[in-house]
Amino acid sequence: MIRKIICTVLVSFVVCSVSVSECYGAAEDTHSIYRDNSSQVMHCRNFMECFSETLMGNSTSVSGIDTDIVRKADSDIIDQVTVEPAYGRKLELQMYEQGRWVTKQTVKLGNGRKETINLKYPYEWKKTEYTKWRIYIAGSRYGREYSSIPVRITARRYYQNPPQYIQISNSIVKRDSGGYDLSYGYMGLKVKAVNNYFGIGDSHWPRYDDDTEQHVREFQREKGIEPSGKVDKKTWLRMGFSEKDWYTLGSYVTPVKSDLSSTKDQLVEIMISTAMSYRNAPYVVGASGNTSQGTDCSGLVMQALYSAGVDPYPVSVVRHSKPGYEYESRNLFKSSRFRKIPYEDRKRGDIIFFESDEGVIIHVGIYLGNDKMVHSWPDKVMVSPVDTGEWGGIAGVRRVFN
Repeated sequence: MIRKIICTVLVSFVVCSVSVSECYGAAEDTHSIYRDNSSQVMHCRNFMECFSETLMGNSTSVSGIDTDIVRKADSDIIDQVTVEPAYGRKLELQMYEQGRWVTKQTVKLGNGRKETINLKYPYEWKKTEYTKWRIYIAGSRYGREYSSIPVRITARRYYQNPPQYIQISNSIVKRDSGGYDLSYGYMGLKVKAVNNYFGIGDSHWPRYDDDTEQHVREFQREKGIEPSGKVDKKTWLRMGFSEKDWYTLGSYVTPVKSDLSSTKDQLVEIMISTAMSYRNAPYVVGASGNTSQGTDCSGLVMQALYSAGVDPYPVSVVRHSKPGYEYESRNLFKSSRFRKIPYEDRKRGDIIFFESDEGVIIHVGIYLGNDKMVHSWPDKVMVSPVDTGEWGGIAGVRRVFN
């Protein structure tokens, strides 16, 4: 009798709809069946296991997880995962982002005790070379909380240039500071800002010349600054410009818009799409700014390359503003890291270079097909026929993606 009373109390504590006689029977039957309020069937060998399983929950076991995955980004990652106990619980696939686990996918398991599912990893793993994931199942009356060991996924780029050409990167690292002083011979957006301040110069051809230097000296004398004739950070700030612009105005880099799954054709289209987004942006010599700030022909090509993950360094937006680097097109043309292509074999996305009558490179554009190109030419970025003679003679063609 005492045994039955104890059993009844225990069963009531775990909120079960089991009669005393059923509970008593469970203690005697080594293969009993216990039915809970949700009508799910749970199997246990004896009463104490039945009680422990209901009150505390079984340990949750998950199998079929590959914890170290290396995969090319043109494929899918699918694990055949088995969970026990399942009973309709929710499985969460989580990605580690900014110091915390973020649920990217939730799967409701079947109602059986053991369920096997095909778990497909979402697209995020293709965006970055290394990502960390885990499977998480919250604790319930059917099973304890479960968290897998971290799953490391290494994504390999679907398309990459051969090693002799510029490699496609996930990001462009700024190796030159935009916080450079301005002096005689400089060009670009920071010089344009200074010239505009004094109301001198040409907005399309901003140059730090004798006139600029003289105005800067006079300004420095008025403000009690050593009249060097050069614009350093102190002079820049006294002119009312921001510290942010001092570092960023001449160093803008278009974010990389490709990812590890990008095909060669997609990379070409990313580059062209970026260049086309500059249409009607002002021509500014020595500049490579954003679409509202302006750019010249070399600067436009640089921003288009950056967007596809191609960095032609030491050609850079910062160096482009320095004396002697107005024609970065010449350095792009000389680079052995682009493939030389006969003009008659040109394709969409190739870079076409133009030369003066003396054979000096003076212009560059991006070929669109149908004998048209996008390029920056005074006074704006435009789409034009390639071979008009207006831009000079055709010097050659270079292919970015090979």
